[in-house]
Amino acid sequence: MESRENTGIKPLGRIRRHWSTWYILGGLIALEILMSFSFLGYLHVGPLSVTFAYIPVMLAGYLLGPVSSVITGFVFGLASLWKASAPYVAEIDHLFSPFYSGRPWASILLSVGIRTLFGLLIGLLYAAAKKAQRFAPAAVLLVTLCGRMLHSLLVFQAMGALFPEYGFSIRDAFNDFGSLRNIAQALFSVLLIQLCCGLRRLPFFRTLGEIRYATPMSPEKKNRYRAFLLSACATLLVVTGAVAVYFIHRTLFVLQVLGSPVTADIQASVSHLQIQFSMGILSIVFLLDLFLSLNHIYSSYIQEQANRDELTQLLNRRGFLEQCRVYFEKEKQPYPGYFLILDVDRFKQINDTFGHPHGDATLCAFAECLQQEFGPLGFSGRMGGDEFAVLIRQNLPQPALTGVLTHFMRTVKAKTSVSCSIGCCPIPYNSTLDPVYRQADSALYTAKQNGRDQFVIEHAPDRSRDTD
Repeated sequence: MESRENTGIKPLGRIRRHWSTWYILGGLIALEILMSFSFLGYLHVGPLSVTFAYIPVMLAGYLLGPVSSVITGFVFGLASLWKASAPYVAEIDHLFSPFYSGRPWASILLSVGIRTLFGLLIGLLYAAAKKAQRFAPAAVLLVTLCGRMLHSLLVFQAMGALFPEYGFSIRDAFNDFGSLRNIAQALFSVLLIQLCCGLRRLPFFRTLGEIRYATPMSPEKKNRYRAFLLSACATLLVVTGAVAVYFIHRTLFVLQVLGSPVTADIQASVSHLQIQFSMGILSIVFLLDLFLSLNHIYSSYIQEQANRDELTQLLNRRGFLEQCRVYFEKEKQPYPGYFLILDVDRFKQINDTFGHPHGDATLCAFAECLQQEFGPLGFSGRMGGDEFAVLIRQNLPQPALTGVLTHFMRTVKAKTSVSCSIGCCPIPYNSTLDPVYRQADSALYTAKQNGRDQFVIEHAPDRSRDTD
């Protein structure tokens, strides 16, 4: 069993949390609700009654750490409290409900507090097991096998302490220690942890762990997305509530038509079951949306990486030109800004003198300077070899542009000890990419002919000569 894999998924609780942590935690919470409110969490086969509802808490502790397992355990406790508050459950189950036990705070502590404590303990045990160095796989396996027993010990001990008149004690947790049910639950827990280990090694999940940000957006786009998300969630809740109310009303109506007396307990039971059913459906919808979102992020990242230069992580030639064409062709309107072509001076000499690794490091440092200086103004790319290009999307006055270029060249010299030549061309009204590119390339040639280590700003290309 793997336990010290570098998958890129960061445990919740660190200062800087990887975005995928929230997706995984949300998925585990939805899975907990789904299992608590369905046969996925409580399976009855013949004489056996097997519960798996505690397993998402263990998965949270193993995958994400103690904080996540505490949160998932808290949700597990709330689900337990809700189910125990139904009129049709057994008297013993009513001990977990503050509405039926007669001791509200004791029931809340039993149902919610103990499950939260279980989440904390299992998370800490997994964290300690993973630090056991070469014994980590065996330690993780042991924690997994003992997870169900730990949960039982906590619950029975709390029941005996909070409701002593019912005669429960910690010894009751050992009554089925060697039973088929207990063995089946322990083995199933091990199987799920092993499955998670296998899934984390898949390219899909390893790639998700490498993505620094899930959805890089501008503040304006992020606000629109949040507004849309809130609206979608509100709409989904309203629609689900409408379906639930209709189902409750129709069920009670059918019972009346069939001649069954509809008592207050029956009304409460039907309403309780329908709300529980609706929560399960919402969990399924959330899990499906989560999977589709992760798949979209993965596909977008793979597509983006195909347009990235592997060495510098700037756009490659194809990606840069594609973004340029989108920029030029999006709308027929004035395009204030500038197109730049940059070349590292005497780069071949650097490679021949210091070697290709030093040359690669120089290109990476140059690209970093490029991104820092021009990233807020537009986008940049590596066209090949030591040639780079930038499209500035802001209508800078020429003195401001001169200041930006001068500052960039000084920064490059300070950080890389090399100089560069720059050809710059203003982007005229209603232009296309090709004439602007040719004009900037001509300006770069002039800068090189004049001795390098300088920039040349050409006039805008003549539209009458553009045949595209």
